[in-house]
Amino acid sequence: LEQRAPQIHQIAECPGIDGEENVLLPEKSEIVQAGRSILVKSLTKANTICPGFDLATKPGITIASEGGIEVNASLAYETEKKALDTAIAELETQKEQAQSQLDEIADHISNCFLSLNLAVKQPTLQVTISDLLTRAAYMDLEDVQKVYSDIVVLKNEMGIDELGFMHKEIAEFYCEKFCEIGHVLQLNENKLTMQMLAEIVRSAIELGIITEMDCMNLDEEQLLCKFRVFCTKGEMFGYYDKYAEKFGKLFNTFTEMESILHTDKRPFEDDKGFCVSIDVKQRYINPLVAASGTECKNRRLSDVSEKGANIIRDFLDYEDTKWGGVAFR
Repeated sequence: LEQRAPQIHQIAECPGIDGEENVLLPEKSEIVQAGRSILVKSLTKANTICPGFDLATKPGITIASEGGIEVNASLAYETEKKALDTAIAELETQKEQAQSQLDEIADHISNCFLSLNLAVKQPTLQVTISDLLTRAAYMDLEDVQKVYSDIVVLKNEMGIDELGFMHKEIAEFYCEKFCEIGHVLQLNENKLTMQMLAEIVRSAIELGIITEMDCMNLDEEQLLCKFRVFCTKGEMFGYYDKYAEKFGKLFNTFTEMESILHTDKRPFEDDKGFCVSIDVKQRYINPLVAASGTECKNRRLSDVSEKGANIIRDFLDYEDTKWGGVAFR
């Protein structure tokens, strides 16, 4: 049988509902080709239907193409549904396992905060939740996990429950990071910037630039935008009174200063610069370390670690100059 045409279609067609084509019924739609030799060949140019093949001496099925050969087979609906149902079941199992892990993590975090709430009630552990979160910025996640995993509830010198550490090395690491934060709080740079920021906000409220509710409802960028607009108008058209002019000096200095002066005497008069001389609490920690070896009671880090004792001593010995100041911009 020889067929030649620009297009040859072979379709085993079974009419479906309303005459639509339906070839999914194997008992009604079949295409059968049988022969001693069967050649399926795709050509771009050819003078004969099977050039280069001797079908008489090569019985069997031959598939050839001058282009690409692609075979696509669609699974039966039942097979595909079964595979999808299996995949969905596996995803549901993974979801349940992930949720279980998240619940365990949430329980662990909850227990940590319960322990922390217990700790902050003890006067010997000078730490608050906000302090701990601040200190976390000085650690990576592995450091945080290492510290949390080593915290235990111990009995202190007075027999009262207090958070401490199982291992001396972790206590040393935590003490060092805590004292780094405490050192920042002792610097005149920190005292001056915090005090200046408080003055800026207080003046802005008094001048009507913002309200107290704005401090709670607006973000930092929105507040800064209001301050900049006020200062720009003041510089262009002149400040309407000395209080507005002082606000402009404070804000411009706050946003432009890069360093401050450290002196033992007041460096500037009130109209020339902003100065502070403030004593702040020395915030450090001397944590409990669990008893080890032949020891029968828990002890303070400074009593069991020379490194820890030196960290605390260096912190307590530091003192910034009496005054810090910056000239108005």
